[in-house]
Amino acid sequence: MMRLAEDTITVRADNEEIHLRASLRAAMRLERQYGGFGPILRALLDGNLTVMAQVIREAAETPSLLPGFLETVDRMPIRSGFAGMQSAIIAFVCLLAGLDANTKPTEGGSMSAADYHERLFKIATGWLGWTPDQTWDATPAEIMAAYEGRLEMLTAIFGSGEKGKVENIPEEAGWATLKAMAASGQNRAS
Repeated sequence: MMRLAEDTITVRADNEEIHLRASLRAAMRLERQYGGFGPILRALLDGNLTVMAQVIREAAETPSLLPGFLETVDRMPIRSGFAGMQSAIIAFVCLLAGLDANTKPTEGGSMSAADYHERLFKIATGWLGWTPDQTWDATPAEIMAAYEGRLEMLTAIFGSGEKGKVENIPEEAGWATLKAMAASGQNRAS
């Protein structure tokens, strides 16, 4: 799983710092626009400043004039000084694609980026009950961490469904105590 603290990458250009947030919205829009993350990464590796500008435009936490400048510079012969931005944006696109060097590949079938993002949207709006706006602003790592937390909570409340496990056998005294606490208002969080 991707680490939660690494959902923002900072791009520096002269006196400007741009914080790119790996939101589900940015991931889906870029993936759809370019037909996957492969074409985006190839264009970035080739030094395509127009694609770099589009990634910044989609993911910047605050508006920036840099994308317009990059699109202008892309048509000029002078392109020095963009190597640092290039590597940061490539790392960011890998975040959007759900790639993490610290995570081992999972077993099972592969899934397209579009299907992966659609699944995340369904998890966030369905299982987690988030609004579409909350979901679009969340990162894939945040959605998966919240989903895993929800599954742990449901398992703690209802058990895992495996017969014979001690935690799956309701305890009548425990239920009676819980009902009494609920009736008296004692089970509220302090």
